[in-house]
Amino acid sequence: MSGEVRIGVIGDVHAKRTVLDEVLGGLSKVELDAVLLVGDIGSLLPARRPPKPGELRRYLRSVEGVLESIRKLGVPSYFVPGNHDLRDLDIAGNVDRRQALVGDVRVVGLGGSPDYRGDPYEFDDDAVAKETLPAWDLLLAHTPPWMTPLDAVPRKEKHAGSRAVRAHAAKGSGMLVCGHIHESPSICRIGDTLCMNVGGLGRPFGKAQFGVVTWTAGAWSASYQNLVTGEVLTHTLESAPDATAEVSQF
Repeated sequence: MSGEVRIGVIGDVHAKRTVLDEVLGGLSKVELDAVLLVGDIGSLLPARRPPKPGELRRYLRSVEGVLESIRKLGVPSYFVPGNHDLRDLDIAGNVDRRQALVGDVRVVGLGGSPDYRGDPYEFDDDAVAKETLPAWDLLLAHTPPWMTPLDAVPRKEKHAGSRAVRAHAAKGSGMLVCGHIHESPSICRIGDTLCMNVGGLGRPFGKAQFGVVTWTAGAWSASYQNLVTGEVLTHTLESAPDATAEVSQF
């Protein structure tokens, strides 16, 4: 890859358009080449049963509304479905198990979450760990890699990430962005992959927050910004905490 590529990253929106507008206001101040959404885009779909027609229409309208707002930034946008989204969300920009190019950066998606409670898009973690994904420089996952600061759920004293996502991160060399665990926005590294959870916009623990990742001079850097508190985290691969060494074991 050559040149510089800068990409905005938006966490779990859950159809919270007011908070999304705050985030887009922040991202509008950054010169971006693309925007990525980590999933859980629209209104809540029911668990353990197919949505009723009215629920499905409401959900699809909310997804289109979110995507339309993001398109106003004037740059390409890509997403993966989250565990609360439809598995086969047939909308332009869905890169789940597919590759898209942002400049020379190969973006590949890995949507959904491990089997948990019957949400619309859940997967078998062991099976997904064995999948062969398209070649990637940036892996856009919904679920954080397992046993890292990115998947910590302090109130329950546990980790709720994906072993499969961690396995793919460990095999790769590049950048991974994710969401799903709203309360644990953070940056770490797994081997040669820099990883960032950008948190969530919707409940629980949702707030106006976002990430920006930059490929420049042969390396990735990641920056997280909380628009409520003003907190900013910035790391390169060399400066990011090692997930194996730094993770809190509950």
